[in-house]
Order: sequence, then structure tokens, then C-alpha cells
Amino acid sequence: MNLSISLSLTILFFVGASGVDIDGLHDATGFNEIEALVQGWRQLSDEERLDFKEFIDSVTGRRSKSSNNSGVTVGHKHDKYKIYQSLDLYSYYSYLYYYPTIHWSLCNTPDTKDYWVGIYKVGASDRQYLTHKWIGMNAQGSYYIGQLLNESNTGEKSKIRFEEFELRLFKGGYKRVSAISNKLYGVVRSSPFTKASDQSRNEHEIDPKIKSFIPSLEKALDSNAKSTLTKENLQNLWFQFSEQERDLLYPILEQDCLPIHIRKPEYTDDEEWPEPLKAYPDLPKSVPTAAEDKSSVCSNKLWISLRHSYTYVYPVLDTKKTLSGKYAWLGVYRKRYTLPYPSAGYLTWQWVGPGQRKVSYLCDIMDHNQGPISQVYVGPVFNHIGSAYTQVGFGSGSIYTAINVTPQRP
Repeated sequence: MNLSISLSLTILFFVGASGVDIDGLHDATGFNEIEALVQGWRQLSDEERLDFKEFIDSVTGRRSKSSNNSGVTVGHKHDKYKIYQSLDLYSYYSYLYYYPTIHWSLCNTPDTKDYWVGIYKVGASDRQYLTHKWIGMNAQGSYYIGQLLNESNTGEKSKIRFEEFELRLFKGGYKRVSAISNKLYGVVRSSPFTKASDQSRNEHEIDPKIKSFIPSLEKALDSNAKSTLTKENLQNLWFQFSEQERDLLYPILEQDCLPIHIRKPEYTDDEEWPEPLKAYPDLPKSVPTAAEDKSSVCSNKLWISLRHSYTYVYPVLDTKKTLSGKYAWLGVYRKRYTLPYPSAGYLTWQWVGPGQRKVSYLCDIMDHNQGPISQVYVGPVFNHIGSAYTQVGFGSGSIYTAINVTPQRP
């Protein structure tokens, strides 16, 4: 059996393929991204919007609750593929390599040459810098660090990994100067490969960021902003949101995909509609606040950008129960948007048929990108049917890796 490795399936998970700068949508509240996504799909044609939803369904395994009575064609291609809970794919070891550039913009030109910027792991003491740069009497500038050396370069054995770095400004020895900084972070996360309907909704699993997401979502729904995003841009933007955020967005998308006679009520122009109740009393157009006064104060700004990112992941396949097919196997692939997966193009693989009940440590997987990187690895399962290897399902785990920076603070 010849399972040749193909390099043609390098798919970047969160990159806008059609040239629109999706990363430029980032803001502190997330409102710009939500508005671009919702208003973007609403400005597609009915056919394109339905194609967009079917794409989401095929990738995530969702199935519309209204598919039996609304007359809407929904994407449920994933439903025919079984999830083998006994084939657990996860990461047991990883390396994350960062190649950042540090930037600074100070309110005033330093009065001496002994100002410096250090990069730190979040939570470290001021004396535990990873590297530093003397900035002299330059109020603005940048410096390419090269490879960021820290203890994590030796690798980390874990299923879930998260690390953050920040910049700090000093004068002289360790005299801290007030400054704001964004964050550089790395993530490796192994998670169950399950359908949305099977996911837990326990209260303790809700991300605290959802509290700020909901007001931004409500505001975006009332917006009438024009969108220039294509269906392909929207597909990439969708997966920049967390799983819990997508769970909040999906019902809105589902409703927007209903036939127009269901989606919009029928009424005539001469019908009288009641005025909406005012939620708040009338206020003056301008009310001075402490926040306005504070915004006029200049802040020293530090930020990190990425020139290169490398991730190395070492997958494990825990085969707790084997398949009956003698030639059944699981391959590890970069997640893709079309099904089924081809039998060629895997990154690493392992037999899962009779006699293969064991824990298998697979070959490492490397990904590199100029700038941030984000990737998801999944485990399609294949069996020999007829004269060819055909996908019959998925293993129960997936691996997510990312190196990125948070938006620059205003």
C-alpha cells in the first residue's frame, strides 16, 4: 500500500485567500469582525448565503433543526461519516518558535540614553526578561528580535498548552515606566472531535469573553454597514471566532437562510406600526465624563508583531478499540473544507485494524508561516472498499495550534 505524502494540501486555516485583509478588522471589542461577518452574509445573494451555510455545516458537522419542515436545503455531508470514539487523536508534545519584532512609540523623547524595552512571559518578575533592547533617546522605533529564546524552546509535554508574552518599558536599571503593550501568544490544544449538538453547555465552560461578545453582536445586528467581503472571505472569517461565539452566531445565520416569505413578515404600507419604546431618557448630545478626560492623556505604546512562526506537534493515537477492516487506517491531515478526504496527502498515519489496539506515537508535524500561524489537524479514517481506500469516518480528537498577537491597544 503506497500512502505517499503530498505537499499540495497546505491549507491555511484562518487566512483570507482572496486578498482582503481580514486581520485588519480586529479591534478591542471584536465588533468590527462581528459586523463584517453578519452584514457580509446578509449582503450575499440568497443562493450564495445558503452555499455559505452549507459550507459551515459540512466543516463543523452541524445540521439544521428546521431542515425537516422549512423546505431549506442544508449541508449535512458530514453526517454520513461516523465519529470513532475509540480512536483518540491528541498532541502529547509540541514546540513553538516565535520570531517577533518589538515596536515602541513614546509620548516624549527620552531625556537620557538609558531607556530600554524588555520582552517577558506574562506574570514574570521584572528581572526575568527573555531579551531586551536599549532604545536610547529614540521616541519611536522597532527592533527584530529573531528567535525568541525561552524555556519553552525545549518543548512541552502536554495536551493543552498556552503561553503569553508582553513588553515592558524601563529607565536605567529596573525603574518601570508606564506603557501599554499587546500580547504575543502560542496555543496547542487537543479537543474532542464532536458535533455541536453533543457539546456541553455547562455554565462553567462558558468563556468570560462571551460577556463582551454579546453586546457587540447585538450592535452588529442593528448595523447597516456595507460589506466588500466575498463568500470565501466570510468562510475564513467564520473560523476566527471561538466555538462558543460561533454557537451564538449560527442561529442567526440559520434564520437568515430561511426563505424570504418565512424570514420577513408580510405587511402593507398603510399598516400602522407602533413606535418602539425608549429604553433610556433623552440625554444631551455631549456629556463630559472621566473617561473623556482620561483619553486625552498620552500613553507610551509598545507592541509586538510576528515575522515568522513555526509549530511542531507530535500526535498520539490511542486505539482503544480496533476496526474490523484488516486494512483500516487513520491519517492525520490539515483540516479542509471539502469532503471526503483523499487517501493521499496525509501528514502521518497509523493502522487501526485488528491487532492494532495500542497507543501509537506518530511522526511530528511542522507548519511555518510568515507572520501569525493557525492550524487544525484532524484524523480521517479509511478502509479498503472495493479496489480503493475510502474515507469512512473520523477519529474522536483534533489538534489546534496557533501563534499570534492580540490587537495593538489604542
